[in-house]
Amino acid sequence: MIKSQMDRRGDILETIGWVAPPNNLQGIVVLPGGVAVGFSGKELMFSEPYHLYAWPAAYRLTVEYEIQSLAVAANSVIITTDGYPYVAFGTEPSAMTMERLDTAHACISKRSMVDMGDMALYASPDGLVRVAGGRADLMTRNIINPEDWRQRFRPDTIHACFHDGRYFGFYGHAANGGGFIFSPDSGTFTELGTYADACYRDLQDDSLYLAIGDTIKAWDKGTELMPYRWRSKVFQGKPAAFTSARIMADSYTNLVFRVFRDEQQVLELPVTSDRGFRLPAGRGSRWQFELAGTDTVTAVIVASSMAEL
Repeated sequence: MIKSQMDRRGDILETIGWVAPPNNLQGIVVLPGGVAVGFSGKELMFSEPYHLYAWPAAYRLTVEYEIQSLAVAANSVIITTDGYPYVAFGTEPSAMTMERLDTAHACISKRSMVDMGDMALYASPDGLVRVAGGRADLMTRNIINPEDWRQRFRPDTIHACFHDGRYFGFYGHAANGGGFIFSPDSGTFTELGTYADACYRDLQDDSLYLAIGDTIKAWDKGTELMPYRWRSKVFQGKPAAFTSARIMADSYTNLVFRVFRDEQQVLELPVTSDRGFRLPAGRGSRWQFELAGTDTVTAVIVASSMAEL
């Protein structure tokens, strides 16, 4: 039997529907399966797996608000917007599902969005927000109130990097800016007296590099220690009298201890050894403690008697 030309058809053309990405595509990230993800306005777009030049219109999803930035967590995409955050998840670009999270935490700085591995952090008007496991949580709720956050840290200017499990953020400008380090694991928030125009994490040598003015500096690679000032949370309760303290440190070359009782400073003392010392007499319902210097402190012990130290 002689086959006609119609009988000699090959496979269906796979590239039907493949189109080039729009000129305003931005924020591109890549999922583990070789699928690139980007956005334009309110549209979330997916490429063909391992064919980053093909962005079919059938693979597009739309959200209610202008998209600000994207991050990848496992097989999901975290989407921040001018309003609510979203999560898109799935294994194939043709079968992605998108979910809007319940909390209205807008992203007000594209450069603040950082992929932290199994989660993402970004700056909102109220503080730092973590998106993980289908939830959005305000991580700095108990550290700084929204008014102070907006006034002191100017969140619309924040840009950040991920390094050693911590979020390094920088805000403002070279003349009047600063920085901070936030650890999601411990919940600690440390302010920095340094502003960087940009930061970059190098995976080859596990270093964080900062662009400061016209110089590039490696974080935590210098020989001189930066001075710090650490203050504890406010310990509040029934009026109590703390009479003794002891500071455990690796060295005692530059270390100062301060005590605040009911918002008043009652002690400033250079610490020269790990021996216990007396605190000024008095009872208070709100106590706070501060350390300043360059020595590494391992423990601060405060007690109601020298015997308890």
